[in-house]
This record gives sequence, structure tokens and C-alpha cells, in this order.
Amino acid sequence: MAIRLLVAALIGLLGGLWTATWAGDPALFPAAPGDDAVVVHLLDNGYHTELVVPRAALARGADALAGAVRGLPPGDWVAVGWGDAVFYVAEGPVRDRLGDGARALFRPGGNPSILMLAPIDFDPTATPSARRVSLRLSKAGFAALRARVAASLALDAAGRAVPAAGRPGAAAGFFRSGETFWIGHVCNHWTAQALNAAGLPMPIAPSVWSGVVLEAARRAAEGGVGAGAAGLGRAGRLDPAPSRSRAGVRSPAARDGGAPWPASNTPATPAVPWGRRSASSAPAS
Repeated sequence: MAIRLLVAALIGLLGGLWTATWAGDPALFPAAPGDDAVVVHLLDNGYHTELVVPRAALARGADALAGAVRGLPPGDWVAVGWGDAVFYVAEGPVRDRLGDGARALFRPGGNPSILMLAPIDFDPTATPSARRVSLRLSKAGFAALRARVAASLALDAAGRAVPAAGRPGAAAGFFRSGETFWIGHVCNHWTAQALNAAGLPMPIAPSVWSGVVLEAARRAAEGGVGAGAAGLGRAGRLDPAPSRSRAGVRSPAARDGGAPWPASNTPATPAVPWGRRSASSAPAS
């Protein structure tokens, strides 16, 4: 009887953890009709999420984030992502980097991480809606999101962002982060936390999957309450539906250790223009 009670309690605990959600804040999101909102886009390439933010809004101010953004090459928008300091930057098919992906996820004590700031030269709204959610953030909500991004940066003695090794010839800037990457805090968790700071409700544990974050953001944008374990559906599966590129342009491959699934589970190239980023040289996938 004691063993059964223990097992039941453990199952209940795990179920509670799986369905736990970071609560949203209606005072921050969504922006009220008629308000001067800041539009931010969430992009999902099938296993990794990034935020696309107006460059001018990120560069406003005198903090380390503003300085880092002002130092980037031209581009009206900036893709913001976070990941393992090695896996995120490395190029090549995910299937060839499974060992490094396992290290990123399961190394005891976690791993150093980096923040990516990549100027882009395309209109984010041209990205198919299946891989994008556009969000109208209030000014206060965007300020909170921006503060969460800025808090990810590791700073030098002068309070500036610290550049990290990037890809040769890439326009993207990579900067050291003070956060730790591991299975309990992967790239998609980080994106979910940034969106939650802006007022969106976000699932906690299930945010390991990019599709869950995308679906939660979509529900919030449509007036829902976000996606918990009961709302994973197709978004939470390990084998996302492929999205083919109509023009044959390849998208950035998974660069962080958030979801180094075997090649059979790796999604096909998302549609153009998610693959037409000038900010970084896209790894082959």
C-alpha cells in the first residue's frame, strides 16, 4: 500500500510539473486596441524558435543590449535567439552532431550559452503562418521582453556585451550569456520565458519543443490561455510535420542543443523566406 501511494504521489507530481504554466499578465499583453504597440514575430523552424524584433526598438537606450545591436550590420529587423555556446554556432547537419547535442543537453552542471543578434533583410510577415506568430506587445510588455533579453547577456568590467565566437563571414553577432544551457533550460524554454516576461502565458516543461511555444503564443494572440500539456497536440510531438521550401532555399539548421533529434525526426526546410536570412551562413541540413 505504501509503495502504491508513493507511486501515485510521484505520478501526480510529474503530472503537475508537466502541466504547470507561467501565468500571463493581462496588464502587459495584448496591447489595447488603438495603443501604439510594438509588433514582434515568433519564428519556428521546426525545432528551434527565435524572436524577430524591430531593430530600432532594441537599439533604443544606453545599456549593453543597445550597444550590441548598434554594432550590427544593417537590417531593419533583428532575429534574437539563445542556445548552447558550441552547438548553436556550429554548422552542419544535426544528424552529424548528435554527440555534441547530447553533451549540450545532459552534461552535468550544464553548459555555457550565447545570445545571437542577427540583422535580417526580409519582411518577417512573409514567413508562412504555420511557422510564425505575430504579436502586438504593449510598450510595457515589450520593455519587459527587452529587459529579459538584456539580462541574458554576460557583461565585461565596463558593462558591455562580450562577443563570442561566431561563424566565419556571418553578419550575426554572438555574445556570451550568463545563463546555463541544459535539458531543463533549452533554447525554446528561453524564448518562452522572454514571451512570458512580455505578458504571455507559457507552458513550462513542454516548452522544450518549439511547436509548443509557437502554439502557446498563437493561442495567446487569439485570446486563449496558452498551451499546457493538455494542449500539446501536434505541436508537442517529437516529429514535426515537414515544411518544404517552394524555392529550394535552405533554412538555418538547428544550431542550439535544444532538440538534436535523429535525422529521421529532423524537419525539412521551412518555406522561404525563413531560409533567406542574410545575417548568418545557413548550415547545410
